[in-house]
Amino acid sequence: MKTVVEALESHARHRGDRPALWYGEQTMTFAEADERSSRVASALDGAGVRPGDRVALLDKNAPEFVDLLFGTCKLGAVLVPVNYRLSPSEVAFVVGDAGAKVLVVGAEFRDGAELCDAPTTVVLGEQFDAWREGADPRRGQPRATSRDVAIQMYTSGTTGLPKGAMLTHDNLVCLLRTYSAIWDIDEDSIGLTVMPLYHVAGLACLMVAMGNGVPTVLLREAVPDDILAAIARHRVTTTIFVPALIQALLACDAMRSTDLSSLRRIGYGASPISDDVLVRALEVFGCDFQQGYALTETSAIGTCLSPEDHRHWREHPQRLRSAGRPMPEAQVQVVDPDSGAGLAAGQVGEVWLRSGGTMAGYWNRPEARTLSPELLK
Repeated sequence: MKTVVEALESHARHRGDRPALWYGEQTMTFAEADERSSRVASALDGAGVRPGDRVALLDKNAPEFVDLLFGTCKLGAVLVPVNYRLSPSEVAFVVGDAGAKVLVVGAEFRDGAELCDAPTTVVLGEQFDAWREGADPRRGQPRATSRDVAIQMYTSGTTGLPKGAMLTHDNLVCLLRTYSAIWDIDEDSIGLTVMPLYHVAGLACLMVAMGNGVPTVLLREAVPDDILAAIARHRVTTTIFVPALIQALLACDAMRSTDLSSLRRIGYGASPISDDVLVRALEVFGCDFQQGYALTETSAIGTCLSPEDHRHWREHPQRLRSAGRPMPEAQVQVVDPDSGAGLAAGQVGEVWLRSGGTMAGYWNRPEARTLSPELLK
């Protein structure tokens, strides 16, 4: 598999009637996801979007993310998910920095996008539906290659203005391959995506389920009661939470009456978790836990603390504070930040990480790097 489009098209051919996405009362099959994204590709082509052009999306989690992700990929264009928690001026910066040819915006964020200067704006809802359904899914478009950028995700501005990390099809295929290897995914798996899709953890959760041809439940927001209801209703097996959400779920009254027996594995990361919260979660959820430590710039590929390490935490309690071991295909080294020399175990230094998920670079910032050039050789 060279591009993520190939995975969707294969599942549409071989299991087209199988649900790909559940969103509230909506069901999208793999065949429908393939057709809808082909229509979006044609609609974007009609709007003047060409290979390499950026298409921005400002909204909470919604099925249209799938339309746009695979639609832009089919056209060889690039999806730019925008953090809806940003201020209007910050949203305008991201959309302007990307040079988006089209901005697709949720109705509730329309006012917040008024500072954006995109040639074409499409509002989700009736306008987007008509725009998509009016396009011909059979219309031919250019095809993306494995080295083409598939999605541009903006990192937080902790070191300045947000930067657009360019993730290629090679990067996303590596993400899919890596997480399929470390997660317990099979024909009976059911995913749950609650993390925002502008974040690489949300993208990973969605991609691993759809890439493996199994259904995923998509929630618009991470509301504890809704999460627990979705787990019980759809018999969810696998998901990703941030530690704060795990703590909120543990405090939720519905935990006492919700059937969680379908859960096999919960991934967590993005921030530290206390031993007390983690140990309680292991007891209450009754499933395997797996921690991930990575970056947007590495397509969520980095290190992981395995389910086995969590199962035997009583024998090795210090491991709960560890980021684990390198994921498959990842190489990790701790070095002196000044000299680049490798450090011995127990010494504090800078983390260098290399894998097939490492981004192509920062958009319009060729001088900015996250890794040393020497490690990339």
